[in-house]
Amino acid sequence: CIDVITMLWEMEKSEFTMNEHYMATNRRKYRALVDKILSGNDLDAKLEGLDSENKAALRSLLGSLGLSTEKLKLIPTSSTYDDEAIDSIAGSLAYVRVALKRFQDNVPLHIQYHMIDKFANECEDVLKREFGLFQKSPEEIHHFFQEDTRTEQRRENLARRKVRQE
Repeated sequence: CIDVITMLWEMEKSEFTMNEHYMATNRRKYRALVDKILSGNDLDAKLEGLDSENKAALRSLLGSLGLSTEKLKLIPTSSTYDDEAIDSIAGSLAYVRVALKRFQDNVPLHIQYHMIDKFANECEDVLKREFGLFQKSPEEIHHFFQEDTRTEQRRENLARRKVRQE
C-alpha cells in the first residue's frame, strides 16, 4: 500500500487540476488574503502620517545606525508590489490547496481498494477454493458456523440468569 501512496505522491509533481472552479475560487480567496496582508505594509503612508517630532526622532535613530530615511524607500510597500507577482503567489497557494485536497481524497480510496477490498476478495476466493463454500448447500456447510457445545451451554445459562434477574 505504501507503494501506491508513493505513486500518488509522485503523480503530484506535475501541475494539473481538473477542478478549475475550485482552483479559481481558491485563487480569488488567496489573492484577497495576500492583498490584505500587504495592505498593512504601507510604509509610505505611515511615514507621511508621522508628526515632525517623530520624523526627527526617526532620522536621529537611523542616523545613529549610519542610515538615512532614503534607505527606507528600499523596503517594499503595497504601492511597489508587482501585481503579476501577487497573482503568482495566489495561484501557487491555490494550486497547493487543490493538490492537497485531491491527495487527501485519493489516499483513503486507494487504501480501501488495495487493502480492504483486495482482502475481502482474497478471503472470498479462499473460502470458495479451499472450503467449497458458496458451491455447497447450506446443510453441507452448517458445521462451519455451528457453535461449540460448551459455548452453547454457557450462553443458555447466561440467558436463564438474565430472565431470573428481571
